[in-house]
Amino acid sequence: MQRLAILTFVAITAAAWMASQQQRLAAFQPETQSSQSVESAPGGNPAGEAAQNAQPNGAAQPQSASPKPPPPPDPAIVAAAEKLLRDARDRLYATRSIRARFVERANIGTRRFAAEGTYLSGWTSDKLEFPTPLKLTYRVEIGDSVGELVEVCDGRILRTSKIITTTNDDGSVSRTEQWTRKDVTQINEARYAAGTPEAAVIQVELSLGGLPTLLTSLERTMQFDTIREQIWQGEPTTIIEGTWRPETIAKFSQQMGGATQALAPLLPDRVRLYFAKDTLFPTRILYRKLISREPEVYAPLMSIEFMDIDLDSGVGADEFRYPPPKGVDEIDETALYLQMIEQLKNQAQQPRSGQPPARPAGGANPQQQPTP
Repeated sequence: MQRLAILTFVAITAAAWMASQQQRLAAFQPETQSSQSVESAPGGNPAGEAAQNAQPNGAAQPQSASPKPPPPPDPAIVAAAEKLLRDARDRLYATRSIRARFVERANIGTRRFAAEGTYLSGWTSDKLEFPTPLKLTYRVEIGDSVGELVEVCDGRILRTSKIITTTNDDGSVSRTEQWTRKDVTQINEARYAAGTPEAAVIQVELSLGGLPTLLTSLERTMQFDTIREQIWQGEPTTIIEGTWRPETIAKFSQQMGGATQALAPLLPDRVRLYFAKDTLFPTRILYRKLISREPEVYAPLMSIEFMDIDLDSGVGADEFRYPPPKGVDEIDETALYLQMIEQLKNQAQQPRSGQPPARPAGGANPQQQPTP
């Protein structure tokens, strides 16, 4: 899969793919100082002390005492934050077109890297289209290599190109390409079929959808417990923040099994959303990782910032056509997505560890089959 479950890690996806294609990585593109800062919860200690409590890979040092459970969130705050999130999502769905630039920064252990690109979505006819046609372009620099990724969905087929250009020690330039396609119609039919578990729905949504789908997924999987007004980048902004719902964590752990621990360093503990006061556009999405429990301190794990935002200027169907060059072997990944959905569906139907298998209809014991 080209996406990590639950997260839209564009930069991580790009960098991980580039790393798998080459053996040497000279250096990672540095981030701005603001993106490297460690953030403390209200009443927490400063960033310097928090950094001393963190492991080199970003994990928190073991604590000597069990952390106190957080107080229950204020229902009024939760309701206000959820309403804002729904209103922002609905406004995105109603927007006829969105054009923007974005910068995505990620901190993975001791490595930091950034991607930048463009986001384009919109209706190409007079009636609402779903999924909405979408085009993403992004670029990542790692050492002597440049990765360029393009994803274009015309509402039916999602095409992706990944190109790595590397300058070798002798001055020569090597180039690696990969072109893939996915039938969105088939995948959506499988996603909406009866019995499809939430993990599969989220995976498909975040792999095939744009900003409105991301907000929908966050609304379903996270509980937002803070809301405040703030001037950010010189503009009035409403900020909400939250953490995973307990049922989301339980379902994710059950469905991912042994892979949960391996993914833990990549999963955020909280997410913060910045909405422009006038348009409710999500100008920034910040994922944060807990690095110290007592005092409670978080570090940025990944952020996506949008700029040069242009709404409702219109799009054309030609902007979402992206055929591969002649002679390119385009890989059809539709079957991989369908297989992923089926596997997660089968896992969800299996009994939990330590529980007896469910009996078939009629109450017969599956271990006592009739003799032929």
